[in-house]
Parts: sequence; structure tokens; C-alpha cells
Amino acid sequence: MIRIYEPDICVSMACGMEREEELKELARFVRQLRKEGIDIMRYNYTLHRDRFHEEPLVKGFDFEAPDSQPVTVVDGEIVITGRYPVMDELKKLVKREKLSRK
Repeated sequence: MIRIYEPDICVSMACGMEREEELKELARFVRQLRKEGIDIMRYNYTLHRDRFHEEPLVKGFDFEAPDSQPVTVVDGEIVITGRYPVMDELKKLVKREKLSRK
């Protein structure tokens, strides 16, 4: 189970073009992984606030702060904070997630 908890960075403030492209690429990759049966979700703080309150691992993070950053959780463990995972990291996390399902 891969979960990316993210602040509302592109809604609450303007995103630069580079960041916007990074997020579009991440969204495409997440959609592709879901089609392959991978249990991966992105939760935006404004749209999915209930999910943030349900996950004890992210309760200590301030997702309302202007400089808040995403948190990636895999199988109940925080694996990345302060940035989005890059595609190579996501691929490794997917392998880890597949192994944990066996």
C-alpha cells in the first residue's frame, strides 16, 4: 500500500511550470500503476482531510503551512518526506509493495 499525503501547493499558491510538470508526470504514473493493480493513492490535504486524520503517521505534519511538503507512506512506514518521490523511487516502492503482498 503506497500513500502520498500532499499539501495543497498548486491550489493555494501558484506552481512553477517545472513543479506543475513534475506533478502531471506523477499523476500519469500513479494512474498507470493503479491500472496494473498497485494499491497507490495520492491524498490532497484540502480534498481528503479525513484521510490525514485517519493516518497516525502523518498527524504530526503541518500540511496547512505554506512551505509544507508531501509525505510518502508504504505499508505503514514513512519512507520519504519533504518531496515527492521520483519515478525511479516509485518503481522501487512498487516492487516493495508487491513483495509485501506475497
